[in-house]
Amino acid sequence: MYESLQSTDSQVSNFWSLVDTVEEKAYNTTKGLQTLDSSLAILETSINTLDSDSAALDEAFAALGNTNPDVSNAINSLSDAMPVIEGVRSGIGSGIQAIDDYLVTTIDDLQADIQPPSESFESTGRYIAIAVVFALTIISALGSGLLSLRVKHPVWASAFVALLWLFVTLLMLLGVGLLNGVRVVSKDACLYSETFAVNYAKDKVQDPQKKEWILNALNYYFNASEVVDEQPGAALKAVVNVDIREIYRLIQTPEVAQLTAFLASVDPDILSAAGVPPTTVTAVQDISSAIVPLSATLAEIDYLVSRRSVQPVYEGAKSLICCDFSSASDDLYLAWTIVGCIGFVLGFFCSIRIVRHTFSNKN
Repeated sequence: MYESLQSTDSQVSNFWSLVDTVEEKAYNTTKGLQTLDSSLAILETSINTLDSDSAALDEAFAALGNTNPDVSNAINSLSDAMPVIEGVRSGIGSGIQAIDDYLVTTIDDLQADIQPPSESFESTGRYIAIAVVFALTIISALGSGLLSLRVKHPVWASAFVALLWLFVTLLMLLGVGLLNGVRVVSKDACLYSETFAVNYAKDKVQDPQKKEWILNALNYYFNASEVVDEQPGAALKAVVNVDIREIYRLIQTPEVAQLTAFLASVDPDILSAAGVPPTTVTAVQDISSAIVPLSATLAEIDYLVSRRSVQPVYEGAKSLICCDFSSASDDLYLAWTIVGCIGFVLGFFCSIRIVRHTFSNKN
């Protein structure tokens, strides 16, 4: 009984702790994508404004003493990148929707339907179930042994032996049958969990585009030996199908860095005094505030979905299946089968004793 309680002590809690970790990563990834989308929206609006009023802006910059063509070239480069920015924003929307549909929703359903009863069973239910089965088995075993020793009360002896056979049968069904099946399934799950996840995704996801996205993400995480481009943005492209590599490359160029530094130093009051329209002045301020944190935002999101970030979760899931569940099922199978075998032997000898006593009384 102690072995049974000890073996089932923390499996459920460990599982839900792992689910909470996955949920937190999904939330952080979604939040990061939303932040990125907001920054790109500001950048998109600012670029459009600056591009539409480039002549006035060049005059203002010249009035401020900046005649470096790299600033105008950087604005032109950002303007040329507008289709890329629009494509990334569209991909972000699809990525957030896919994460919500096939990860967050699944976790929410699990937490709503399974978590309360499973945690209740771990905290109280398993104690009651295991204690009742073993207590009744022990009582029936003691009663059978004592009453069968001299058979002074054959009716009671027969009743206790019958109860003993009932609980032995229950223990053997649970041990040799159910728990052995769980033990085999847990070992198979350890070996083929990746294959199961891929097949489950193929069956569950109907939309071809989202199915391809999920399968590519699973392939990225499961094939750790596969050579993957570790350049910034590669993980996000592989997992969420959002290609930020061109934007990342663009904002790292010296021209854009120089543009950002120059715009950050421009006094908006001076621009207004030079006759620059208010919308353009706002765009000058916004484009600098949008580009500066963009590099860190891109790197953070890319790391969140990378193998390095997800590997601990993946290893935790494998450990839970291969070690915790497998070890617990082995221990339970062994303990319950041994108790069942002992009860079987005791029941066998008690039954022989009662049968002999019955025949001797008839004779």
